[in-house]
Amino acid sequence: MELFDIIPQNFFSILSSKNRRLYTACAMQAFAIYETGSILGVDRKLIADELTIYLENHDNLYEDDEDEFHDSLEQPENMRETANLVIRRLEECGWIYIDLTPDYTEVLNFTDVAITMIEALQQICPQTLTYDYYSEDDDYATPTFTAIVDPNEYKGYIYTIYSLLTNDDLDYPLMISEVYKNTKLLIRSLRKMDSRIKDYINSVVETSEIKDLMAKLMEYNAEIYEPTYTKLKTADNINKYRLKIVTRLEEISSNSIAMEQIASDYMYRFRNANLAMDKANRDIDEMVDIFNELDSFITGIDEKNKNYINSTIGKVKFLLTEEDNIIGKLNTMLKYIKNENKLGKVDRAMTKINSVVNLPSVKGFSEGSLYSPRGKYSRSDFSSIDLDRFDFEALDSSVLQGFRSKYDPAYMTDFILRRLDENGSLEAMSIVNPNGTFDEALMCIYVLIFASEHNYKIEKMENTIQTDYFKMANFKITREEQI
Repeated sequence: MELFDIIPQNFFSILSSKNRRLYTACAMQAFAIYETGSILGVDRKLIADELTIYLENHDNLYEDDEDEFHDSLEQPENMRETANLVIRRLEECGWIYIDLTPDYTEVLNFTDVAITMIEALQQICPQTLTYDYYSEDDDYATPTFTAIVDPNEYKGYIYTIYSLLTNDDLDYPLMISEVYKNTKLLIRSLRKMDSRIKDYINSVVETSEIKDLMAKLMEYNAEIYEPTYTKLKTADNINKYRLKIVTRLEEISSNSIAMEQIASDYMYRFRNANLAMDKANRDIDEMVDIFNELDSFITGIDEKNKNYINSTIGKVKFLLTEEDNIIGKLNTMLKYIKNENKLGKVDRAMTKINSVVNLPSVKGFSEGSLYSPRGKYSRSDFSSIDLDRFDFEALDSSVLQGFRSKYDPAYMTDFILRRLDENGSLEAMSIVNPNGTFDEALMCIYVLIFASEHNYKIEKMENTIQTDYFKMANFKITREEQI
């Protein structure tokens, strides 16, 4: 059977219509309720009730912020009607099917294709709503906002591989089949994390506001660094299992009886003994190569992580100081024109800019001109320091401190430890004053970046930090060992 014999003809129209945000969000919320219900399905009325509540609390699901349902000739009068329209549309496109029980209750189920698609969307989407039922008598579920990221994902794959290979059960075909599948899943997950970090690196270039850079950094810490990256480097380190895994795979590869059993299982796919044995050997060699190369792959992920942190620091420094140079002044003028254009006052903006900026045209010079180019600069012997006569002991600590890099691990550790409260926490608001100095403002950002790289939990606060240099969300860092 071909792929499009299984997928309904208009299945993907849900993801391409003008209501795609609305349909996708509702489908994922309905699926979250569906997974908590009976194996036979969920009452359609319950899904409609929950979607109604969800839509009443989310008014940002229409394309282009238009409060309009595009697929209907008549606009629904209320959210209940919208929820029913969405359910009917999901049924028409093959995402759900509705059965009628003997007591005329409509029971909603998701199709197998839709279940696979929503699971894929959940892996792409960083967060979703889940529903917790406290008792069977509850009329409504209690929604909680949770992350899709599984912090034990990598450990699960590695531990499964390790357990299978060290098990006393000598069912070699099943063992190798499951080990190969979990090895592929492990590599796929690592590649996904590598790709996500690269996306964050690219976002630094595209982001032009400090508050957005800091929000991205907090998001990076919550989604990638804290739940997965740090565990992969510490508790779930692959090196704890790798030697035993590689050794065991090589033992199986050199065991003729084991290889004959594995090859006989491959015969169901290849119908040829030589091809089956060749495939069995290649699969085991591939797994050995993967585990031997994991160090270099994780080193590459390390480099991307450092690159993202360093890129964020560099961009923040540039944004804090850009108004002191020509590029910063031009950016300020362009932003002003852009904002005035949104208000329909671009002519007034251009008049103001023309009144304060006058760039003369560049003039050329004829051969008979008296103009002559500047002479070359000569190097002065007094421009360098005579180290033989320089008295380093005469420098006091305050002078040397000026040459210290503010973003130094030892300096930052000492800076944070001196400010932690009795609970091991530090709130950014206590670092910087509204009319504080440039160094205070920069240290506030450095603390967030340092906490993202080290063993600190970052919590985003409701209030904001307002300084003369930037505006961003307030945050609190807490040492992990204190939690």
